[in-house]
Amino acid sequence: MIINWDTSIEDLVLGCDKAVEIAYRYKLNLIACGEPLWVTLGEAVQQQKIENPDKLLDDLISACEKK
Repeated sequence: MIINWDTSIEDLVLGCDKAVEIAYRYKLNLIACGEPLWVTLGEAVQQQKIENPDKLLDDLISACEKK
């Protein structure tokens, strides 16, 4: 899967089993009430005021994109 700021949280959570673990390290919540958030990765980062968003994106890409 290709990951960028426009990737939906639902696609990210369903497509990469490490996404929640990585996001947790950055204090980014991807799940509410047992369901993925209905926003893009970029929107979630802005809404939750995440520090080091570019590092988060790099870590998600490294862990989740197949080479």
